[in-house]
Amino acid sequence: MKKIYSVLVFIFSLHLLMSTDCSGFHNEVEEIPNKIKVYLDNSKVYHINDTITIRGRVSINGLNLASQDSVRLQGNPLFMISVSKLVKDKTTHNFQYALNMFKVISKDFQIDNYVNCPNSYLYASATEDETSKLFRYEVKLIPQETGDFSIYFGNTFLLQNIIKKQNLLQNYPISGANSMVWEACGNSNPMSNLREGDVFIQVN
Repeated sequence: MKKIYSVLVFIFSLHLLMSTDCSGFHNEVEEIPNKIKVYLDNSKVYHINDTITIRGRVSINGLNLASQDSVRLQGNPLFMISVSKLVKDKTTHNFQYALNMFKVISKDFQIDNYVNCPNSYLYASATEDETSKLFRYEVKLIPQETGDFSIYFGNTFLLQNIIKKQNLLQNYPISGANSMVWEACGNSNPMSNLREGDVFIQVN
């Protein structure tokens, strides 16, 4: 009985110790940024060496989850997009990553090889506008090839009056359950159906 009592005391003490140690995590500031408002004119048909300009802006303040107050963000929110080209007459896919088909002009940008797939994602840095209390982004894509392209904006973006031209996907049918299948590369063969953030660009 004495042995069981000792074990119970040890377990109870361990539980208290862990509770005390972990409580510090709840005091850490977790900031949630607002969505980046993004602007893009894709109503027209572009040509090789035209400039496709993507602009974004977001408040320098975010929400502190602990206090539910608006606080100054420690860093600028992540601006990440994916660019792909639509391809026809393929049996296994109708998309391929295509950042290498554009000249990119942006502040401190980086092209990431997502799961070893070259030219898949672009990350851009912000310029801080102290007067307006905003982070501002600008990415210029200068096409070097003709074709239909998609730019994907994830759920961190809020698209502002952008004509998505998602009907262009109908010109690139593919068999299977998914309407969008990327060329196999690296360690993956991504696939999906149309998403809220899929925007299509024409280059002739």
